[in-house]
Amino acid sequence: MLIAGTGAGGATFGYALAKAGRSVLFVEQGPLLLGADALTGSAAEAMPQYRNADHAQRREILIRCGRNPELYKDGVAGDSFVPTVGYGTGGSTSLYGMALERRFAHDFEAWPVPYQDLAPWYTRAETLYEVCGTEDPFRRESDGCKPPTSPLSPANETVFAHLKRRGLHPYRLHLAWRRLPGCRICQGYLCPMAGCKRDALVTCLLPALETGNARLLSSTRVLRLESDGKRVTAAVAERDGKQLHLTAKLFVLAAGALSTPRILLHSGVANRSGLVGRRLMRHAIDLFVLSLAPRHADTGESKELGLNDYYAGSGESLGTLQSFGMAPSLEYLRNQPGRNIWRMLGVAAAPVSRLFQNAPIVASVLADQPVEDNRVELSALTGRIVYRLTAADKARRSRLRRKVMLAFARFAPVPVFGTTDRQALGHACGTAVMGADPLTSVVNEQNRAHDVENLYVVDASFFPTSGGVNPALTVMANALRVADHVHR
Repeated sequence: MLIAGTGAGGATFGYALAKAGRSVLFVEQGPLLLGADALTGSAAEAMPQYRNADHAQRREILIRCGRNPELYKDGVAGDSFVPTVGYGTGGSTSLYGMALERRFAHDFEAWPVPYQDLAPWYTRAETLYEVCGTEDPFRRESDGCKPPTSPLSPANETVFAHLKRRGLHPYRLHLAWRRLPGCRICQGYLCPMAGCKRDALVTCLLPALETGNARLLSSTRVLRLESDGKRVTAAVAERDGKQLHLTAKLFVLAAGALSTPRILLHSGVANRSGLVGRRLMRHAIDLFVLSLAPRHADTGESKELGLNDYYAGSGESLGTLQSFGMAPSLEYLRNQPGRNIWRMLGVAAAPVSRLFQNAPIVASVLADQPVEDNRVELSALTGRIVYRLTAADKARRSRLRRKVMLAFARFAPVPVFGTTDRQALGHACGTAVMGADPLTSVVNEQNRAHDVENLYVVDASFFPTSGGVNPALTVMANALRVADHVHR
């Protein structure tokens, strides 16, 4: 079988089948992110060579950092931008903050697959990715989670105690890591410590290749699929400026919710519903810097808090809260594109940034609604993205912001609402939606395209709704579920 993409869905799916003895060819548009060619330990924008680099040099730096270098057209603003998503082995998991949380049962109300069908696969995915954390009082189902390997940090002890006094229910966030000595979380960039971050490359892709049943074609972009109407007969890919014609019995798209619809639209397959590329969701994420909270002693303790009182503990499901990690470096902030307050501050930027150094940061993650007009389209560039939050989602977001400000008022939270920016697309989903009806969905309950009997989609494109938690664990669990179905 051929699998396009090696992120949370593709690598996990291929690993399960390679372990079962099936022949697997992974095709990844980015490079193999190992060895001296990979730039680890820092975001591209924080590297000294990035600021004065020309366009070609910046593109090379981004690729070696595991970051997408391609421009997308903004269908709302009219200009172009580079989304911050993974590009290379491991996909966006190479950049993720390792938070692997289960969706709640109510998150599956619009899904043809209920929570109970996915629950055992959640457990297997948690075990496979070595997820650590404590029990969420509102979920009470994390059978595959191990206890944290270290006690709660002093800074977070203060925050946890405050939240409990307010009648809230914090817990240790569920993270896929081993927390080796010197761990820096490595959120947004490649980890230099082998095995600390349990991403899809380390956990699934490399072990799959070690079975002898799997091969990898890196730096190879799948352009389109060829079909006889009922079956895909080949994938047309590009490598080193040359086209390849790749054949297989089974084809699996796991290129991410931005690239999978691009491949389908170029191919003219699996789109009887007209929904390929539509219903793009991405979460609405805000950050709150707890300016008066105790400072973290090191980066490794900065990602410990989870809280679902405003998502599962009240009558209205707004969103989850979780530790975000540490504030990025001043160099990173200064090198962001567009109008940039950190450049405008000049010499004052350094003392201002020190006011927030090592302060705890909390992120709120709000589920956005599946709207057909929010979409990924073909364009002269890699793609064209049209995305707007609905008025209802904006109102829900405002209510969540007020609750967060009130809950953490003691610590003088400073809201950072710039994370609505279009670059932050790490949670993109919904562009090849799952459903039972071929007229209102792209893939069926087993993630097979309704109209193409040997084509599956196993990345977050299939999500009917975004839910209020990070999508990665659901993608991984579902990939194991569908791999079991395919194998049987």
